[in-house]
Amino acid sequence: MEQYETDPSVHYETIRKALANFRAKHIFIRYMGSAGGKIIINECLDGKIININKTTDGLLILIDERERFLYKIYKEGLANWAIAYFRKIGLYLSIGPNFPDEALPPVKETILRSANHSFLMEITFEGKIPLRVLSLPTKERSCYFWEIDC
Repeated sequence: MEQYETDPSVHYETIRKALANFRAKHIFIRYMGSAGGKIIINECLDGKIININKTTDGLLILIDERERFLYKIYKEGLANWAIAYFRKIGLYLSIGPNFPDEALPPVKETILRSANHSFLMEITFEGKIPLRVLSLPTKERSCYFWEIDC
């Protein structure tokens, strides 16, 4: 599963853009832990509406207008977000931004994921969410930052 880092300064906007333009099909939230922590939410979103609102404490997860979870953001940039492509090939990929996508099996799902000090959260979307490079690596960080291209 290849993974693309997003810029910490626009995480909320990235989440909002994904939810506004693509169909979320599943949400998974669990406590962090080396053996996999206790599951908080593991829910299919078919026929449901997911919304995420930014609060002073973090991101409030609502499903069908019901508050379900507050994903705390302790400090801006602490909970990093990435966009991962899941392809049905049974191996992990480490590819660069210039790797020809047509050489790979098609993307089945796109997963927007984050981990803070306490929780792992993943929102799964149907198919491939297109991305484009937002910024190149710098002296301070070795990765590209990506954004949703729509």
